[in-house]
Amino acid sequence: MATGTVTDLNAPGTGAPGADAGARAISDNGVIAGPGGNGHGFVYQNGQATDLNTLIAAGSGFTLGTANGINSNGVIVGNATSNSTGQTFGYELTPA
Repeated sequence: MATGTVTDLNAPGTGAPGADAGARAISDNGVIAGPGGNGHGFVYQNGQATDLNTLIAAGSGFTLGTANGINSNGVIVGNATSNSTGQTFGYELTPA
């Protein structure tokens, strides 16, 4: 039998009925990325989950909806939506 520890990531938007989040990727450094329960991508590191939309400029016109991958440099890829057109596209979020 395998043993391990389950950790609640407290992803943004969880806690409400039907507000499920997921862990889609983990970097070599142990940073986790995925979709939050609020429909936004999130990153979890050092015991803290952060909505990716708080890491881009306010009023950018985009919503980072999922986070599907993260590499050892902290670069995150996922899907975003244009707030004005509703068009969905891929994004790359690079740490500053």
